[in-house]
Amino acid sequence: MKSQSNKVQSACDVKVYSDKGSLALRFPLRHNALWEAMDGKSLKGKPKCYGIGKYGFSADSPDDWKRASAIAAQLESDLDHPEWDKLFDRTLAKYGLGGGKYAKLADIIQLPGTVQSLPELTVGAMWEEYLQWKKTTIEETTFKNRYYTLTNAINGKLWDKLSRTRKIADNPLSGIRLDAKTEINATTALISISAHNKLSSALSEAFEYAKSKGLLVNPTTENPFVLDKFSVPAITTQQKYADKVVNGETVAWHETEDENTLENDRRAFTKVERDIIIKAFYESDSKAILQVAPLVEFLFLTGCRPSEAVALTWRDVDFERGVVKITKSLGRIAFLRKMRYNNSSV
Repeated sequence: MKSQSNKVQSACDVKVYSDKGSLALRFPLRHNALWEAMDGKSLKGKPKCYGIGKYGFSADSPDDWKRASAIAAQLESDLDHPEWDKLFDRTLAKYGLGGGKYAKLADIIQLPGTVQSLPELTVGAMWEEYLQWKKTTIEETTFKNRYYTLTNAINGKLWDKLSRTRKIADNPLSGIRLDAKTEINATTALISISAHNKLSSALSEAFEYAKSKGLLVNPTTENPFVLDKFSVPAITTQQKYADKVVNGETVAWHETEDENTLENDRRAFTKVERDIIIKAFYESDSKAILQVAPLVEFLFLTGCRPSEAVALTWRDVDFERGVVKITKSLGRIAFLRKMRYNNSSV
């Protein structure tokens, strides 16, 4: 009989697939919290897979595929039901899969009719659901450039510059449940990436998305990623840029700072500094710098991003009303290619 090794059942979210000649079940991420509680270990943001070959389900049998598909549909129906705790059999005997490692749960399962608390969603499961939505709201290049690094950080895959290898964390953020705020804060503090604020902001938005879609197990679970925006910093901006007294003389702040500190300063330019910079571009001896001078001036005067400015066409300019419509942007790769093309034409 012809093998069905490439066939995957897709009538419901609990998938039936072929695994080394036998059949197996793959559960959606929204069920991860339950399986993690039953298995006693984290799935690290990956879907739960359960082989059923030991129960006689062969990938070469069409009848076994049908039986497995019926079991998958029953499992999904029970797990997604409002009264799932009464319907779902954690020993799996109800689904013809009894006698395996979950059979021992029969001794500790609560009596019928009582409420069995389901563990809260993990950070990894929440993040995967969020990404499925987020990639539909922004440009593909922006999604890949921004969320690839954030996803690696959440999964504990961080690039080590010294060894030039990717390190894997022992306890990644993805495997922590959303109601474990203390553990989340401790783990997040250990993540060292330049986009740390973007990570916190994205995780906070992911939580609000999960909450709005009813993905949280406990509606009272609080957002563990909310930053205290109104806390007073240890050194205020006024203190940081105030004049300082050095050897009895009052000097400006920038005369006491080292080069790295000045380079990392994030304050906006003053109007005088803006004009000096623009003038320097227009008076440069380099043809390449002269070419981008109008772009630099345009960026200063409008406040738009370089990727938005480079994406503009004449259709976006309304000369009668003196309006420039910014409705799109170029991704990082496309932006660099366009800049290289323009420079090569000088």
